[in-house]
Amino acid sequence: MSDWIATAIIALLLPALAVPLLLALGRSAILTAQPAEVGPGATTIITGTGLPPHQRGSLVLDGGSVQLATYRTDGAGAFAVPVVVPRTVNPGQHRVDGIDLNGGGGKGAGRARPVVIVASVAITVVALAVVASPLLTGSPTPTLAIAPTPTPTPVSSVSLVPNRTPAATPTPIVVSPTPIVVSATASPSAAPPLDPMAGMAALITDVTAAEAYRYGLRDSAGSSMDTLKVIPDGAGGYLGVYHTLIGGAFHVKLATSNDLLTWTYRVDLDTHASQPTLAATSDGGYLLVEEADNNGLVATSATWLRFRHYATLAKLLAAAPDRSFDAPHTLVSTTGGAEGTPNIYSASLSPDLSHSVIDIGFHYFKDAVVDRQARGQLVNFSAWSTRTEPQIDNAIAAFGVAGNIGDRDSVVFEGAQLNIHEGQLTKGDWSSWRVFLYDPATARAAPLSVRTHKGSVSFANPSYSILSGPTGSRVIVVTLFLPVSGSAAGEAGELIYFRQLP
Repeated sequence: MSDWIATAIIALLLPALAVPLLLALGRSAILTAQPAEVGPGATTIITGTGLPPHQRGSLVLDGGSVQLATYRTDGAGAFAVPVVVPRTVNPGQHRVDGIDLNGGGGKGAGRARPVVIVASVAITVVALAVVASPLLTGSPTPTLAIAPTPTPTPVSSVSLVPNRTPAATPTPIVVSPTPIVVSATASPSAAPPLDPMAGMAALITDVTAAEAYRYGLRDSAGSSMDTLKVIPDGAGGYLGVYHTLIGGAFHVKLATSNDLLTWTYRVDLDTHASQPTLAATSDGGYLLVEEADNNGLVATSATWLRFRHYATLAKLLAAAPDRSFDAPHTLVSTTGGAEGTPNIYSASLSPDLSHSVIDIGFHYFKDAVVDRQARGQLVNFSAWSTRTEPQIDNAIAAFGVAGNIGDRDSVVFEGAQLNIHEGQLTKGDWSSWRVFLYDPATARAAPLSVRTHKGSVSFANPSYSILSGPTGSRVIVVTLFLPVSGSAAGEAGELIYFRQLP
């Protein structure tokens, strides 16, 4: 009898115990990947919705063969995290699974918990393109330098230094033992797969080979377009954000163009702000991130990161943001110091700013001595977190960079995410600014020896974008700021040029 009673009690309890489990598993948990097609070493944003609030979890590949990232949902049961696809992953269809690290939400001291897959999303890993290029050789002495030679006067240039003597021919910078080779001699054997860094270097180091270019870039109002970032406007034209120093204060401005060389000034987006970057968002709006400042307004000046969202292109052209967020200092003093020069790695909205993850890079004034690299994440346009990125600093400093490591930008090229960074060889020496490529997947950097028409040697504030060019072909657009010190006659100021992709 006692056994029957015990069995009956268990039978009665089982439905009650099962209800929470069924409710948990019955949630409409959904994972999405944007983009869903990526190359090895590239980044996709995994977004989750319909999960339990404040759940800790892990994202794994194909049921757990590789752990990709961890997540924690917000109060609405949502999250969004960037995931880098390992370079070792074979091309083809794969699955990203969300694993509940709480074992389905239950607690049982001393008991092993089964793996609970809360949701999955399919991604396609595409093979890196194999490009036969006569620029690649097996030389054991690699260099990215291309010896500059004088060429005819450029299409357009504005001299900021009258009667300046052209700078001396720059000395080639030798690359590290990890070879990235640019050579004019074709190899008699079949070329190996092109390293994305070598491919990018071959595209962007030689300004004289560009489809079009302009030195000393200015808008239709005559303002210098320093630190220009270019993106498509969605209608066949281009938007550009930049800063101009006016009366001791920086102004962030917006201009439009149809050919990438001539720019029509539209509006001032902000004052006491500089170093802007811009990205279109999935809600039809635009995200501006800039370096705000209070220089000359208070006794102890500071710079910080400011985020602004514009609901439509019309609102952007009217300088009418609907949301704004000023990020508090986390890596420098809260009353002074500098955090700035942002770039946007990704902006994932699920589906709006209140359910979003914005991932940016920036610099911070380390120990009030030099600028160094950092990463920040703005969640739901309200929660700000940061971390330093010493792996980038170390990779670039290995090439003799003892001054600031500041501005940067990032694109996906040949399936690999590639950053372009500025680094100053000697602190305080404006003629010593150089640019470097950096591969986040391998933590490898390489200096670029940029060739201009007259032999400038100093380059700062690099930016690049891959987009449709004026004739419809895919191009990479590069902008660089050439300081007066280290520039050749007629080449100082903002430089823009573009090359057609192979």
